[in-house]
Amino acid sequence: RDFLPMAWEQLGFETILHGVAIQPGKPVLVARDDCKLVVGLPGNPVSVWATAHLFVWPLLQQMLCGDATLPWRKLPLAEATKAKASRQLFRAATIERNGAARIVDWHGSGDLAHTSAACAWARLPLVDGEIAAGQMVDVLPWVGGAA
Repeated sequence: RDFLPMAWEQLGFETILHGVAIQPGKPVLVARDDCKLVVGLPGNPVSVWATAHLFVWPLLQQMLCGDATLPWRKLPLAEATKAKASRQLFRAATIERNGAARIVDWHGSGDLAHTSAACAWARLPLVDGEIAAGQMVDVLPWVGGAA
């Protein structure tokens, strides 16, 4: 059970965002008071890695007066994969020499072993079922990565 939202409220913080329809990373929480901003990340390591890229990195860039725009790029899928219409899926991916994004096997948001082979996040379209190889998807290279 997540006690942080209740604790932050008792400390005078106002919740700005609590829960997003993404996988991994659904339980993200952002709260603020008069002079502080707090970001609560999920508990699973792959979820933390994804939400740090999607929420924390642009926030830090903006706070440092930098460009908060995430450097998404369109790449074709190397092979077919499955997506969901109910939730935005972000999957760890490698980028092949030919420029195609290959989704790393997904074994849940605690699976660092498979995720560690990747160098980017692929945002899958909001559709139920299979996405064909060659379809263009948004890919976000990891901060500090060479992708």
